[in-house]
Amino acid sequence: MSQRSVIGVHSIRNYDDSEDQNAQSWTVQTARVLKNEFGVSDQIIAKLIETPPANMYKLTSDDLTSMRVEVFDAPHLVPGISSQR
Repeated sequence: MSQRSVIGVHSIRNYDDSEDQNAQSWTVQTARVLKNEFGVSDQIIAKLIETPPANMYKLTSDDLTSMRVEVFDAPHLVPGISSQR
C-alpha cells in the first residue's frame, strides 16, 4: 500500500441509506468473517461495528501493522506524481 493511501471501515447500510436490523445483521456477519477468516483485530472489528455508515474510521498505522500491511513510498505508481524530485 502506498503512503498516500487510506483504508477505512464502517458499518453496512441499505440502498436507501438506512441502517435497520437487516443492515446491522449484515455488519455483524461481515465482522465475524473478517475476524475468523482473515484475522482482523478486535480493535478494527469494533471500529467497523461502531462507525455509522455515513462515516469512515480511517485505519491507523498500528491498525495496518496488525494486519501485516506493508506501506511503501512509490510515487511512480501514483498518477500525476513524478519520481524525479
